[in-house]
Amino acid sequence: MIAALLSTRQRAALAVLGVAVATIGGAWIIEAMGFAPCELCLKQRIPYYAGIPLAAFAAIALQRGGEGPRASPWRCSGFCSRRERRWRSIIRASS
Repeated sequence: MIAALLSTRQRAALAVLGVAVATIGGAWIIEAMGFAPCELCLKQRIPYYAGIPLAAFAAIALQRGGEGPRASPWRCSGFCSRRERRWRSIIRASS
């Protein structure tokens, strides 16, 4: 029933979030068991630390109705769309 309420993008964002949290959680559990991670293991976690908040933000934004840029693949969403529209009008005027 919950899957019917979520869009494909929301399911993808939640899947990325779940896998990232499980991966970092597993690493922390192994550390709690007494195993010390090597330097490379710690460096490999950095993308997960960045990806967890990004995936959570994406899931929340999609839940609130954000579908991302639709008009063109070059359109920027959010605060920069006004600036980009202005830039495009300048380019069109000079052509």
